[in-house]
Amino acid sequence: MLYTEIFKQIGFLAIFLALSLPVYYIPGKLLLRFCKHKFRADEEILLSYSLGIVLGLLSFSLFSLIKLWLIYPFFLVVINVLVIRKNGLEHLESFKILFKQKLLMFLLILGTLVEGFINFPSGMHYQLGDLYWSAQGHDGLWHVAVVQAI
Repeated sequence: MLYTEIFKQIGFLAIFLALSLPVYYIPGKLLLRFCKHKFRADEEILLSYSLGIVLGLLSFSLFSLIKLWLIYPFFLVVINVLVIRKNGLEHLESFKILFKQKLLMFLLILGTLVEGFINFPSGMHYQLGDLYWSAQGHDGLWHVAVVQAI
């Protein structure tokens, strides 16, 4: 039972990572192209994601303020189609360079899994109820209380 929940959560993580490319990385990479500085592959990935998150928050906030928040997914699709149509998959070159560094990728994946195994099962429903531990022990309960109060 516990293992199926963990694998389900890992599946959700894979879906999130796949969707993070068109939602965060490509719009951020588009903004990063205006910078004249040449970045290393790892810097480019980090900055593209960071800029994409900021752009996403600003865009969604703007669309929410004008009561058109449902347009945001359409906005993302248009940006991605235009970028991919113009440049193909050129934006993913940084990932190819990063994935060629086998030791770095092994350490990143191993570190993510080791740190994640502490938190992956946190917040799942067990026979005794929902259990939270590690850093989410207090914070997870507080968020559940806030959601229920809303």
